[in-house]
Amino acid sequence: MVKACKKSTTSENNKKGKENPEIFILMRDIVAGNHDVVPRGQVITSKKIQKRRSGDEIGFGARGARIRGIILLIGEICLF
Repeated sequence: MVKACKKSTTSENNKKGKENPEIFILMRDIVAGNHDVVPRGQVITSKKIQKRRSGDEIGFGARGARIRGIILLIGEICLF
């Protein structure tokens, strides 16, 4: 996993003392060859969230417009 900046927290998680990072996946579209950055929680795969690794095949999007791709990177994104 790639860590680029501090983890963002929500007000509920601050009360509990836990951090909630926004983690994204950089994926390469198998058909078109485009690179896309998608939220980790919205990808479709048969593996659990914690067990996804680079090189795994995933899907993203609605049923009629689903994109199939390969995971290149998993990590946090910081916008400055």
